Order: sequence, then C-alpha cells, then structure tokens
Amino acid sequence: NVLGDSFTDNTRDALGDGTFYFTRWYEFAKTICGVKTVNNYGFGGTCLSPYASGDNSFYTRMQNMKQHVSLVFVQGGTNDYHFDVPLGTINDDTTDTFYGTLNKMCDYLVNYYYDAGIVFCTPIMRVSPAQNKTEAYPANNQTNNLNLHLEDYANAMIETCAKWAIPCVDMYHQSKICPQARNTMNFARFM
Repeated sequence: NVLGDSFTDNTRDALGDGTFYFTRWYEFAKTICGVKTVNNYGFGGTCLSPYASGDNSFYTRMQNMKQHVSLVFVQGGTNDYHFDVPLGTINDDTTDTFYGTLNKMCDYLVNYYYDAGIVFCTPIMRVSPAQNKTEAYPANNQTNNLNLHLEDYANAMIETCAKWAIPCVDMYHQSKICPQARNTMNFARFM
C-alpha cells in the first residue's frame, strides 16, 4: 500500500491532468524491487491530518486500505505545512495537530499491519510557496501562517517515527529532490 498526496496520486496532480510527474515514483520502485502489485491510496492536495483535509485526510483514507499486504508506505506532510496544520507536540493524541495525527497513524498501523513493513517518508523540498505567500523561491525558507517551516514538519515525522520504532526515509534533508524537477526515478532509487 502507498498512501500519499499528489506525488503519489495516480489519477491527477497539481495541474489536474495526471501528467505532471509522468511515471509515478512507485511504478519505478515496483520495477526496481520486483513488486507485483501496488495499492495506491494517494490523493493530491491532502494532509495527514483531518484538521485541513477532513474525510480525504491520510488518517481517514488509511483506515480503508487493504490489510493483508507486505508493506505500507506513507509519504506526505507538505500539505499539512501548506494548509497550516498546527504542529503540536510529540505526545499529542489528537488529529487536530500534525504530531497527534502521526501518533494516531503510527498506533493504527502497528496494530492493523503488525505483519507488514511500515515506512514513512518525509516531505521532499518544495518550490511552490506556502498558502497566501507570493514568493516562489526559495519556498523552503518560507514560513507558513503559523510561522513554521516545511522542515519543522519533516523533523516532526522523523521524531515521531523514532518514538514508534518505525523507519522514516528522510527525503527532505537527504534526497536533493523537489517535485518540479520531474525526477521521480531518482525518488524511487533513493528509497
């Protein structure tokens, strides 16, 4: 199972026509790793937290994923930053904050997918600005309306996954990939 935002969504993207990223990263990963089936639960523009995405949130969609799988891969966080989801604290247990949603997702995943591998992936750097911002470059240095950087959300994911002993691929700090670079093959190889 792959759960994500527009970088995972195979039906549409930020431009609305499904062609922005050409071949999706998980299709490359499928070939590289010899995987037969990928169940895609990506939906563009959505957050992990229902705070901003409601019933389309990762948290809600996660509960409808196929259960008997070998791997659950969660890639997101950029829209939580973009739509000003409060960060919260590492011990939050509410879906009204990013940390809280991460904790609730980790709890659910380790209990319902106990025999599957679970991997989270931080958001990649972004070029487009935060909500209500006009400067397009460098978006990674911008704060959202809560005075938070995208890096704060990436670090929260890394910290929460460490708390739950779940692997987290740090694409924000280590991959040198941004969505506008059209380099999804590099994303799959980095994984």
